[in-house]
Amino acid sequence: MRLLASTLTATVALTLSAGLVTSAPSGAATVEGVRITSAPKKAILGQRVTIRLEVASPARARVVQLQTRTPNYLGDLEWTRVAVKRVKGHSRQAFRPVINQADAQRFRAVVSYRNGRVVASRARTINVWSWTPLSSFPDYYKTNGINDFAISNFGMNGTQYIGWFTIGTYGTWEERLTVGRHCTRMRGDFGVQDKSADGSSGAFLVTNVDTGAVLYQSPALTPGMVARADFPMPSPYRISIQATDTSLEELVSYPAIGSPELLCRNLDG
Repeated sequence: MRLLASTLTATVALTLSAGLVTSAPSGAATVEGVRITSAPKKAILGQRVTIRLEVASPARARVVQLQTRTPNYLGDLEWTRVAVKRVKGHSRQAFRPVINQADAQRFRAVVSYRNGRVVASRARTINVWSWTPLSSFPDYYKTNGINDFAISNFGMNGTQYIGWFTIGTYGTWEERLTVGRHCTRMRGDFGVQDKSADGSSGAFLVTNVDTGAVLYQSPALTPGMVARADFPMPSPYRISIQATDTSLEELVSYPAIGSPELLCRNLDG
């Protein structure tokens, strides 16, 4: 590994050639270079992806590395090493990096040859989506009895959650939030809190405020059960979350959503 590290350190000082280049050290033209042959167009933050490469003239190549574009301490973008491996005469190579940048992450490959030439591939961009807590989005309408601050915990089915929950005996609750057409999915654990009465029940309805379309309708929720939901949203501008105590008149339930999150991108514009 020390030899490999010193090889990489030496290559940093060299001027990189882009794409495939042709050299003729002994009169015969030789193609040298590397290209990314396969990479996902989109991924979720924290997801491990596979990026496949093809190295030209692999018998002459020493090492290949995967790099990503990151800001340095001054805020300027620069290419930094993600992983490195010896080519060992194989033209096909693969790396499995973990996506760790929000919104978009750029990758390129760099190959070092025995003649000292270093060649970089064209960069490839992966669009990155992130699971974002519901509490990150501003509400513009909210009825009494809703706690959405994601600070206090509550119990459902014997498990403690942080999320969205109801208080009081209002019977119906609604909150409307602006998500700004940046999100395509929502997920969470829907249920009623453990303090709900035996025999009580509740229900949820999530709609697209812009169109009125139903995005999610829960089954009847009773104490001791949780409906885990993960459903698509067609990039709505605003959504409505409605909870209802559907119990018989003398019983009370407290609907709640554990760990509600939206899958979003470009929240900062």
